[in-house]
Amino acid sequence: MELRAREVAIHYVEHGADRPVLVSHGAGVDHREAEACFEPAFAGVAGFRRTCPDLPGMGRTAAPERLRGVEDVLDTLLDFARPDRSAVGPFAPSPGAAWRRPVMVLPAASTAPAGCRRSRPGWWRG
Repeated sequence: MELRAREVAIHYVEHGADRPVLVSHGAGVDHREAEACFEPAFAGVAGFRRTCPDLPGMGRTAAPERLRGVEDVLDTLLDFARPDRSAVGPFAPSPGAAWRRPVMVLPAASTAPAGCRRSRPGWWRG
């Protein structure tokens, strides 16, 4: 599936139904890494709709030139996870998201959290 966030077409997959959970992967991989890490934890558990997006520049989501670092990627992900979007809901996955939009963040877990400091431009383009 695909959803536009901040002019970026975000590719994502979903599993389950009901309460939304945004499951994000780390750098250099795609949504399959998040699925492999978290889907076993949801095996046999009903009531959660897991949304696994490909972050900009990874998997099937392109990274426009205007994205200059981690903060731009985070802004795009927060737009993707806006509460008014039926595809995702009010969950966000990282400490950066919790700091910027605490009202959106319900209980969150991270296997490899990233900070919100600026990174060198284009780090996700290889």
